[in-house]
Amino acid sequence: MNDASAADDLGPTSTFDATARLWLGAWRHLIAPADGARCGFYPSCSRYAAEALHEHGPVRGAVLTTARLMRPQDAWRYPVCVAGDRRFLVDPVPEPRR
Repeated sequence: MNDASAADDLGPTSTFDATARLWLGAWRHLIAPADGARCGFYPSCSRYAAEALHEHGPVRGAVLTTARLMRPQDAWRYPVCVAGDRRFLVDPVPEPRR
């Protein structure tokens, strides 16, 4: 699955989710293409945000996303995957607490 469809396959569960999906979609379709791929993590930062908000809800999802955006991209902390000519640090969304 590509990042462009990330918001489309995670159905909204609240007004906040719908608003977040709108902003993530605008980011993916308007800003990111002009700015280029910059996220060094896999999944991409916008995909991570969509998954975190969907799986953890608005409060914890926003906290996880903010922490991800502020996290240093130190290669020694994460497993590395290669896609084409780029290397990504693997940092998935944590499983929801039960």
